[in-house]
Amino acid sequence: ISVTYLGFLTAAMAQDYYPRLSAVRFDAHKLNTIANHQLEVLILFSTPIVLGMLVLAPYIIPLIYSKSFEPTVAVLEWQLIGEPLKFAGWAITFVILAAKGGKVFFLTQLAQGILVLVTSWLCVNWMGLAGMGTSVVITNGLVFGVVLFTLNRLIGLNLTSHNVVLIATATVIGVAIKVVRSETD
Repeated sequence: ISVTYLGFLTAAMAQDYYPRLSAVRFDAHKLNTIANHQLEVLILFSTPIVLGMLVLAPYIIPLIYSKSFEPTVAVLEWQLIGEPLKFAGWAITFVILAAKGGKVFFLTQLAQGILVLVTSWLCVNWMGLAGMGTSVVITNGLVFGVVLFTLNRLIGLNLTSHNVVLIATATVIGVAIKVVRSETD
């Protein structure tokens, strides 16, 4: 479920956003402006979908698959909570690819892969199956931080305070939905 709509958003970004970034790759101010605009659109577009899926996940999973898949609901919920961070990371990762090329992009992707392995191992050992979803949230947050730090150092990219509030709000609402559901179950 999560991968399907993510693929749609990523494909749309690759066809429109990346060429716009590549056209201004030597102008840090324009890169910053385009990245912040794209991130705002992405978060505003994806947040209602993510939150809607988060609310409906316990009902949709058994309908689409079967009741034996109910344990995966916790994994999906945590994955969805981490989506705003993932989208933010993707939006600015495209800037790395456009402005700094393959080597820096590869290193950030390598860091992401290492973080996925480490957080998955730690969280699954600590929390069981639900830890897989929790590791996604942690990984997305760490990757977002690494990519943002990298771009800030390389080209001075800074997110607007509006975008920071959007990302934080979407993430906090997701956690709130999860907490309220956990208390009512």
